[in-house]
Amino acid sequence: MPALAGEPMVYPSNLFDDDVTPRRDAEDAVTDRTWRVAHTKPRQEKALARHLHSTGVSFFLPLCRKVIRRNRHRQLSWNPVFPGYLFFQADEHERVEALRSNRIASLLDVYDPYELVADLHRVYRLISSDLPLFPEQRLRPGAPVRITSGPLKGLDGTIERHKSASRFVVAVSFIQQAVSAEIDACEIEPITDATPSESSE
Repeated sequence: MPALAGEPMVYPSNLFDDDVTPRRDAEDAVTDRTWRVAHTKPRQEKALARHLHSTGVSFFLPLCRKVIRRNRHRQLSWNPVFPGYLFFQADEHERVEALRSNRIASLLDVYDPYELVADLHRVYRLISSDLPLFPEQRLRPGAPVRITSGPLKGLDGTIERHKSASRFVVAVSFIQQAVSAEIDACEIEPITDATPSESSE
């Protein structure tokens, strides 16, 4: 998983493992820790992630690589995929601790945590694939597709055309934003009612 040195974008590292990620069809574990969405103050996403990491609070801050060229030199940086948003799992005490960071503008209510986690799990897999990523600031209408081969096999999403390339779009419906990766058209198939899902989502 790509990450900033000493600054993981996901904590703990197994946050999206099958035995950790909650599923709608599984028996709910007895816990008061719930998923929350922080709308951060401008350019405070990484600082909030550092604060949560230092206090042991589970979080996911999707980051993508960006190459900056300055005076013939290339500099690699990591930018939030969804500027202004960080996703974390916390009980009431940890929620208060997060607010004490003074990095949060507001907390957004999550009415369907299963849908949110499923979306975040897909984003996590997209980032883990190491494909070039392209943040999509708003959702766009597109044909639903499923990837049939390669590192993203089994993922569902939509397909968009950008110039001569096809981009596979994974959306986080809760914040109405998305991220995409370029993919070979031969690796996708349209989703119909008769198409069985290979995804473990």
